[in-house]
Amino acid sequence: MVKYIKCPRCELNYIDSEKQEYCDVCIAEMKGNRLQFADLDDYDDELDT
Repeated sequence: MVKYIKCPRCELNYIDSEKQEYCDVCIAEMKGNRLQFADLDDYDDELDT
């Protein structure tokens, strides 16, 4: 049975404690990657055309 726990870093997202140490959002932030779903600059450019 899968045991889900809250991410210890953000305490917002749930993770499978056996497979992940942090949630995908926190992992992306720690690596310095821009989050695609939170990149509003590109979205605004699409609306202008």
